[in-house]
Amino acid sequence: MSGRRRSKPDHQEHEIEALILHLQPLLSAGLLQSNASKESRVQILEKTCNHIKRLQGEIDELSKRISELMTSSSDTIPRKLQHLLHQ
Repeated sequence: MSGRRRSKPDHQEHEIEALILHLQPLLSAGLLQSNASKESRVQILEKTCNHIKRLQGEIDELSKRISELMTSSSDTIPRKLQHLLHQ
């Protein structure tokens, strides 16, 4: 993981925590039916939460890039947005 970290607004942190709390029982219920050990369940939950947080970071970065393009006065905005959306 990169050493660069951005601070997120409190509402985003609370939203992520709420999603994690909703995810935990769903994931645990499915894992309880399998023969997975407690350690495995914890690892799966941690990986899932880390993945969600990484995706949220990617969304934040893309939102920032789109905002920057939208505030540009250049007439190349449609081309830039099309390029961005195809990345």
